[in-house]
Amino acid sequence: MIELKKLNGEMEDLRVQISEMMDETGYKEYEDMSEVVYDETNPDDLQKIEEYMRIFYVLSDVLSNLSYLKRPILFEDTLILRPDGRYGTRKEEMYYTSGSGIEGAWKNV
Repeated sequence: MIELKKLNGEMEDLRVQISEMMDETGYKEYEDMSEVVYDETNPDDLQKIEEYMRIFYVLSDVLSNLSYLKRPILFEDTLILRPDGRYGTRKEEMYYTSGSGIEGAWKNV
């Protein structure tokens, strides 16, 4: 078993490591392996570069998810339809217009 606090630390280490690899290889900026030096005439090198491209494609999603988990929860509230026809929060911390981003966790009341 592992405690959540330790898992959070290990996931943060992983996030940093993935980010650094993406910087070093050029994947983060160019979405390819243009910063990796290899022998383009060597079939083994070509196979590895192709496989690493597939891996980095998946790692970019992993990096995005790990970065998302670092974002703080700003507040918790209940979404309501306000008298002016806009959606907002019950405690009136926020109101939303067309195109506003919102994330919610739903529970049946």
